[in-house]
Amino acid sequence: MKGVSLALETIIVLILAVSVLSVSMWFLYSNVGPGQARSDLEREKALYCGSYSNTDPKCEGDISGSNRVPKHSGALKNIRDTCSKLHDKNWGFYPACEKGLETNDPKMLTCIRQCCNMYCP
Repeated sequence: MKGVSLALETIIVLILAVSVLSVSMWFLYSNVGPGQARSDLEREKALYCGSYSNTDPKCEGDISGSNRVPKHSGALKNIRDTCSKLHDKNWGFYPACEKGLETNDPKMLTCIRQCCNMYCP
């Protein structure tokens, strides 16, 4: 009977160890997702704002001086989308960056200035 109880105790200890390990892994990795998503969005914001500020260093809009945003619709859409996601998740305060904002809308310049404030003087 001693041999059977020893094997049974070993199995119970192994089950407990595996369950504790599983619960601890779930706890650790369940908290990583939001942090990773935020750092991905912040990295994208830095990339898009940096590329935009290379073409418009003062974030003044069109070179002609008409206060319209330059014709970089791809970069502008990326900035708008990234900053609206950050704003929606309360990871940043970018109220001017609305999801349906068109790139030729005058509010787009406000969105760029709010979102890319480290790149725009």
